[in-house]
Amino acid sequence: LAFENRLVCKDGSSRWIEWAATAVPSEGVLYEVGRDVTERRQAESELRRLAGEQAARRRVATLVATGVSPAEVFSAVAEEVARLFDAQATAIGRLELDGEMAVVASSGTMRDVLPVGSRLKLESAWALATVIRTGRSVRVDGYGRASESVHPRAARLGIRSSVAIPIMVEGSLWGS
Repeated sequence: LAFENRLVCKDGSSRWIEWAATAVPSEGVLYEVGRDVTERRQAESELRRLAGEQAARRRVATLVATGVSPAEVFSAVAEEVARLFDAQATAIGRLELDGEMAVVASSGTMRDVLPVGSRLKLESAWALATVIRTGRSVRVDGYGRASESVHPRAARLGIRSSVAIPIMVEGSLWGS
């Protein structure tokens, strides 16, 4: 018999143990040997993550190379980001000259909240606004109730946190 199981250590960390067991009925005993395979599991997980990223890049690059419209590329990127991060919703916004964000793609539940063509005033508490101000990635947690920091429709859908990442084009902030 061989199997793996996850053990929770006293400090709260987890370890994966691979077990091999052999029964010796004539002696009425069961011999078991366990070994820690946590690093192997982590390496396998990282390899799957990297392979997923490479496959996503390849799919998007293929679209670009075949000359599909920017709207199709943006939509594909939104879907790939959702898949890679196991996100329920994604949106891609382009920074406009008037300081607003124009939604160029959305996926998942975000399609209902921020459909393509929507325009957002970048309120100071929004993750998008922080990206525009700082040019850096940001995560905002605590959208637990409807507030000025989250779009009212997003609050109704139960969105409690968001991540915004800058999109740079030729050295300038293009969007998020």
